[in-house]
Amino acid sequence: PPDREFVENIEKTITAHKEALGIHDLIVHNYGHMKNIISVHVEVDSSCDLNVIHDKIDLMERELSLKFECTATIHMDPVAVNDERVIHLKKVAEKIVCEIDEKITIHDFRIVSGPTHTNLIFDAVVPFELEMTNREFKELVNNKIQEYDSTLFAVIDIDKAYIK
Repeated sequence: PPDREFVENIEKTITAHKEALGIHDLIVHNYGHMKNIISVHVEVDSSCDLNVIHDKIDLMERELSLKFECTATIHMDPVAVNDERVIHLKKVAEKIVCEIDEKITIHDFRIVSGPTHTNLIFDAVVPFELEMTNREFKELVNNKIQEYDSTLFAVIDIDKAYIK
């Protein structure tokens, strides 16, 4: 895995931009001295102008490329920062996963509502050493969410945390 300090410097560089609400899914490929390829998802306010935020993302990629002498690609993830229902349901999901293990985090949270139910769709970053299968984790989270509200269903993608 990449050096912890290197990862933290990448995160600090990106989040120094006010448009960057957070990062996740950072991948660093190293092909020898000063031959890194960085890929990262950056969360941005979904209400921002798409052309303006794309321009900011381009600037962040250039900054990473120059600062770390790498090739950088940023995937832009819109986050609904002003939707009270989304904010509330994300807090519910965060509380549930933290009860399982306080190291678990979630990202890419969104909801899809229908006439009979609402899907809570998100990625969960679970510690590599978590002693349950992905299936067991998903079932446990979904059961707890349905205990909270039987019309809610969790649709979860699992990411493993390889850096401690």
